[in-house]
Amino acid sequence: MVDEKKLTEVIETLLFVTPRALTIQQLKDLVGLEPSTKDLRQAVQKLNLEYELTGRVFKIEEVAGGFQMRTVSKVREWIRKVDAIKPFRLTPANLETLSIVAYKQPVTRAQIEFLRGVDSSSTLRTLLHRRLVRISGRAELPGKPTLYSTTKTFLEVFSLKSLKDLPTLAELDMDEDMKDQFSLPLIETEM
Repeated sequence: MVDEKKLTEVIETLLFVTPRALTIQQLKDLVGLEPSTKDLRQAVQKLNLEYELTGRVFKIEEVAGGFQMRTVSKVREWIRKVDAIKPFRLTPANLETLSIVAYKQPVTRAQIEFLRGVDSSSTLRTLLHRRLVRISGRAELPGKPTLYSTTKTFLEVFSLKSLKDLPTLAELDMDEDMKDQFSLPLIETEM
């Protein structure tokens, strides 16, 4: 016989930490207490009843051939607000490109690529999508290339009041080659 309390604790834990639906067989394998399908379904029902009685904003639903912990629809408005401020990670290439934009703005893609030595179109797209960089105009150069600058979101993400709060190049721990590259003059552009 399976310990009912232990079974509900294990199922709740597994479903809480797993972003995808777990099938009955996966739950059986993970629980390891050899519960029957009936025992698992009863444990899920018991958890859902407990959630409902205590006014929880989540429940366990049977979806995609398994069970998954989901929020109830009445809190959808709040979830949308949180989704808007989800944290994200930046790759070294993203950080390198973002640094160039922050220190040299407004800057063209060609100027960024000159400093980086590689194509930066993909990293710029990522930074634009994450609203860390914006298109700030067109350079007065042949072909009128796009100019990129940082955004208010950039300041928020890096806890800066303004661009003046960026560390100076002298304050950064860089080797001399990097300092020389960053201090290269780029063509002055007008907006």
